[in-house]
Amino acid sequence: MNTVYNLNTSYHSSDFQRVIADNIRAEAGRIGLRQKDIGAIVGITRASVGHKMKGVRAWSIEEIEILAGFFGLEPWQLCKPSEYEESRRKSAAHLSLLPRLDSNQRPSD
Repeated sequence: MNTVYNLNTSYHSSDFQRVIADNIRAEAGRIGLRQKDIGAIVGITRASVGHKMKGVRAWSIEEIEILAGFFGLEPWQLCKPSEYEESRRKSAAHLSLLPRLDSNQRPSD
């Protein structure tokens, strides 16, 4: 079964992996799963789960699909930033438009 997911591509890949890890961590926490348990579900070691949670390694599509099914979710739901994360990202984008204030700012600057 080939399913196409329309995901917001304005995120950097490391941000995207962090969103996935945060969502997996949240869902696992809701039902009391540990990294060892997540590894057993997906078929990887606890150390590999730790690397994926820290962003050292990326979650594969198959792993996301397996975990989403286990949690009773659609895969896109693990890839979607929370409303808090989305508002935080938008706020940070507005801050980048402000002039930079260095520590040695002069009145003429």
